[in-house]
Amino acid sequence: MGANAATTKDVGATDTMRDARTITGLDAYQPEYVFEEFAGQAPNGTLDRAAFVSCFHNLMLSAGRDPTTRQGKKTVLTSHY
Repeated sequence: MGANAATTKDVGATDTMRDARTITGLDAYQPEYVFEEFAGQAPNGTLDRAAFVSCFHNLMLSAGRDPTTRQGKKTVLTSHY
């Protein structure tokens, strides 16, 4: 395989991240906004699981995504936290 050739695993990882951004609604925001949303839920500098899920829930709703779908929940809870 040449130096510029991507493996199937590499392509799949890119697709997975793209899908995760779309499902969670992160593709609708600038990174700074997302960081501010999470920082607001972590006033003491730490973010527990409930606050993490709450952040994604709010971001997904604001982006017009449904956080209650099975796919949405699975993505947030297993892929990101």
